[in-house]
Amino acid sequence: MTGTRLAALLRGINVGGNHPLSMRDLRAALGEAGCTDVVTYIQSGNVVFTPPPRLRIDPATWLTDVVSAAAGFDVPVVVRTAAELERIVAENPYPVTDPKLVHAAFFREPERAAAYVDIDLEAFEPEHLTVAGGTVYLWLPRGAGRSPMVTALDRRTRRQRLDPGTIRNWNTVIKVHELLSA
Repeated sequence: MTGTRLAALLRGINVGGNHPLSMRDLRAALGEAGCTDVVTYIQSGNVVFTPPPRLRIDPATWLTDVVSAAAGFDVPVVVRTAAELERIVAENPYPVTDPKLVHAAFFREPERAAAYVDIDLEAFEPEHLTVAGGTVYLWLPRGAGRSPMVTALDRRTRRQRLDPGTIRNWNTVIKVHELLSA
């Protein structure tokens, strides 16, 4: 992936005043680490960049170390290429009449999404969940903040020590995809 622009989605920063990390500091840290063309989008930790040439380790592992050092606390990072984001956008099973109601959960290891296929969907109607291609798509007509399904998924993740991934609303998915494709 050296020389390829990537999107990184950081988990758990700037949420409710916890784990603060300014995007200016993030851009500076990535620049100092040798990244180029660094662009961030909103404060929830979305960054598009070109990694340094001749990067010899997995970009997600390397980036997790760089971002965690800059933040002063552990920051899990999920990395996707433009082709992967293109596929994620194309495979969205839900109508996007209101992009705030559609979400995607990204996992560092896409096969981890399969841990969520057996959820009892009837218990959460009208909410819905679909696992496709390593991404969990969520239809949350009441929004994520009031979602019983999101609460149940979070409890399950903690109880079973699953990869929590990181969730983005559809507006953010599309914007990061556009930045990465530009």
